[in-house]
Order: sequence, then C-alpha cells, then structure tokens
Amino acid sequence: MIINLLRLILGFVEFEAKGGFPERFLNLCTVNGITLWQVQNDGVKVKACTSIKAYKNIKKSARNSGMKVKIIRKRGFPFFVKNNRARVGVLVGISLVVLFLAMSSCMLWNIEVSGNTRIKSEVLMESLNNNGVRIGVLKSKIDTIAVQNELLDEYKDLSWVSINIFGTKAVLEVKENSEKPEMEDDKTPMNIVAGKDGQIVLVEGHKGTNIVKEGDVVVRGDLLISGVTLNSDGSEKTTHASGKVFAKTITDVYGECDTKSSGDVLKSSGYKYYLYALGGEIPLFLKCKGEKLYKGENLLKSTSGELPFGVKWEFLGEFQKTEIEFTENQSAFLSLLNCVNEKRKNFKDECEISKISYTKNSTEDKVEVKCQVVAKENIAEEKEIFVE
Repeated sequence: MIINLLRLILGFVEFEAKGGFPERFLNLCTVNGITLWQVQNDGVKVKACTSIKAYKNIKKSARNSGMKVKIIRKRGFPFFVKNNRARVGVLVGISLVVLFLAMSSCMLWNIEVSGNTRIKSEVLMESLNNNGVRIGVLKSKIDTIAVQNELLDEYKDLSWVSINIFGTKAVLEVKENSEKPEMEDDKTPMNIVAGKDGQIVLVEGHKGTNIVKEGDVVVRGDLLISGVTLNSDGSEKTTHASGKVFAKTITDVYGECDTKSSGDVLKSSGYKYYLYALGGEIPLFLKCKGEKLYKGENLLKSTSGELPFGVKWEFLGEFQKTEIEFTENQSAFLSLLNCVNEKRKNFKDECEISKISYTKNSTEDKVEVKCQVVAKENIAEEKEIFVE
C-alpha cells in the first residue's frame, strides 16, 4: 500500500515492448538495475510498469534485445500537475483546503457552558475568553487545570468546575453552591399589627391570639393577632405570633407628568457588519457613527451545533436632544404610569384589586392624576414585643 502510494507521488509509466527477444530484454533490464513491476510476457511482447527515471534508461536494453518500446499510459502526481498547468488555481485551492482542514482539527470550533443557573453563560464565556479558551485557539495551548482553578477563584458561587474537550468542541461544566435558606426568627416575641387602615374580611391566625374578626374596622398600628397567650393556670406567656389578616382597603395613589420635557430622539441609525471566522472579525464597513444599541450574529450551523464562521452585526444609533411637548391626554397617560409605579410600592404581593377610579387636574405645565384603589390585601405586619 505504502509502495503504491509512493509510486503515485513520484510518477511512473506503463509501457509495451515488442519486435525482438522478450527474455533477453527482461534480463538486460535486471542487469542494468531497471526495476519493473506488473510484468506480462507472452513470448512476443512485454507489458510492464517502471519509474520515470528508469524508463529514460530503458532504451539501451531495448536496442540490445531488438525490442521497440512504446508508452501506453503515464500515471502519478507529476503528470497530473503537468496536464493541469492551466488550472493551477484549482490545485492551490485544493492544497489550501487540505491544509485548513488539517489545522482546523487542532483548533476549537465551538464552546458550550452547562450547569449554571445564577451565573449567566455570557459572563462565564467572557472569563473563558480572558483565560485563553476561545474559538480559533489551538487545543494544545489550553491548560484546562489552570483555567478551572482561575474560575473557582473568580466565582465564589461555584463549588466545582470542569473543562472537557471533545474533538473541536470545549464544554465547560459547573456546579453552583446551594443557596442557604433564610432562617425564620420564631423565637423573638412578636405581635401582628395592621399595616394599613381597612375593614377586616378574613383572619388566618397561625400562632398567637386573634384580636379582630371579620367586619371589624382597624387603623394602622392596631393589634390584629397578639403574641401574648394564656397558660392553663391563668399566667401569660409571649410567643412569636404569625398569620395573615386580609382587609378591604382604600388607597390613594398620586402621579404627575410635565406637559413639556426634553429627551433624546433618534437622529440617524445604521448597521456595522463583520465577517467572523475562528474568533477573528473582519470589518465590512468604512465608517459608521453612533453608539451601539444592540448586536447579533448569524453563524453557520452543522448537526453538532454552530460553526465559528458567519456574519456578526451591530445596530448603531445617533441621538439628539430635543424638546418634547405632550398633549393633555398623553400627559395624563404618563401620569397614570407613574401611579402604577407608585402602586407597586404601596401594595404587597398578596393583593386583589377590585376597583380603581381616578381624577386628573391639569395646569399649563403639568397634569396631576389621583387614583383611588379599592383592594383586598394582607395588612398584617410583625411588631416586636418588648418585655421589661
């Protein structure tokens, strides 16, 4: 197999010799050191193969044996190059492709991150890049143990890091530390008091003594569930009261918006494109103004994932300070949005809104909105009992 491959690389000829003494011709070839293979001798003519250099010396043996030689076929790389001189670009292209494939098998083409929940993959990828693990780098230059230790030092939330390289893909596997649950303080004596004014609609006391019942009206600070309980002998003891108390509440929320304002308005925009290959970027633009607003990429894909080739782009925008004047309705709408933001501060998660009404007051330069929110919400708040 290896000998045949060498013969193809160096080139050889297949020839025919006839008209004389075939046996004498073959003997003279052996004496003169001419190597022949695939010899066929029928007593009249000889067919065989020999190297290019040996064929140039075979005429003396043929003349002395009365044979005439003729080339039947030329085979091998030298003849292929000679016959395709006009297609030298194709040969160079094939050589470059073979070279690229040989080099690319030694490089990273893809990087994956798995096992992370709290730490973003983009953040970990940036750390890998800073430590030399990037697309296009030679695999032999990656010290996986050193990179793993660097990541563990950089991110205290990681308890375990492993970098594995499979072919042209690197996989970063991480394990994050378990979050410690917040410990509830159930030892400190506590009362449950009203955080808002309202009318009680439901009492769910878990621990302590219920003070209010459905239908009672309370104001902020009133005792709802007491942390003082009675023992069987009539003595008192303190405990950490817990529970939920729902009440119908009426809350006023305010918002306002100026009718005139200044802001940044998009003046011009454009895209910057890059040709991306093996971690490198070649700009495909001459000049583009503005700040980067967002970016994206379109990479080639294979059955195993994305390949490190494609186009990346950035969207740029140039802004200009401009005076903006709102109509009364626009100002009122923005005021309502401010009310919504204010409502988030005034209401807990356990809240069911049943009615919202609003009034607006307009002046020359401002629109004010007052919203009245009727809701059913948990108004229970803990308050520590201080024992002397």
